Amino acid sequence: MTPVIGISGNLLTDAVPGTISTTKAYVGNAYIEAVTENHGIPFVIPITEVGLVPYFVDKIDGLILSGGQDVSPLFYGQSEVEESTASLLERDQFELALVKEALKQNKAIFAICRGMQLLNVALGGSLVQNIADLNTFTHMQNMPVHEATHPIYTIEGTQTAKLLSKRADVNSFHHQSIDRLGTGLVASAYAEDGTIEAVELANRPNVIGVQWHPEMMQFTDQKMKQLFHFFIKNATSEFVMKKRVSNL
Repeated sequence: MTPVIGISGNLLTDAVPGTISTTKAYVGNAYIEAVTENHGIPFVIPITEVGLVPYFVDKIDGLILSGGQDVSPLFYGQSEVEESTASLLERDQFELALVKEALKQNKAIFAICRGMQLLNVALGGSLVQNIADLNTFTHMQNMPVHEATHPIYTIEGTQTAKLLSKRADVNSFHHQSIDRLGTGLVASAYAEDGTIEAVELANRPNVIGVQWHPEMMQFTDQKMKQLFHFFIKNATSEFVMKKRVSNL
């Protein structure tokens, strides 16, 4: 039995050669490859009416919150700083509803980069809008996306530590990070400069988040593939249980 994995989509407003539509729904293909490589069925969830969120979540077994724009500080009670990149309010509103519904329906969640930040905001947390202000090292690498640029260190006893051991080397493409943790979230890995690099939801082992992009590294780093394997295994468990209940 193969679980359906929803991947939160984004909007592309740049013209694509050979096409006539000016706005397109999309996700990076690396997310799709990571799902299929680990025996899931990818399903791209477009940004649309919030009222459709329960329907989407009911049809999937796990949810990947993908990367992208900054989460608007309006959703955690702050004003935008000069260094902020353009946010997309309709995406924020849709995905915040998506997260809350996925939690309500007890679906497995894998939150990646922006996705981890959005998960935190959905649970009442806040973000550092520009981590360079904290004198951190650069978290926006110039190296190829599949190459690691800095180590992260896991917290003993966490699920992240079980999956990655004490240390993992990761890529990095963000200028914001988690500040105040949302309700129930636990930091499970840090960078050397103190930046939160991974989170878990207490008493919900099927909800994890990472600040880097493991989908870009899963073909070159077994630890990154292990993250997707764990996530889809959790989604599969939910899928099997749902099928059993429906057959009663």
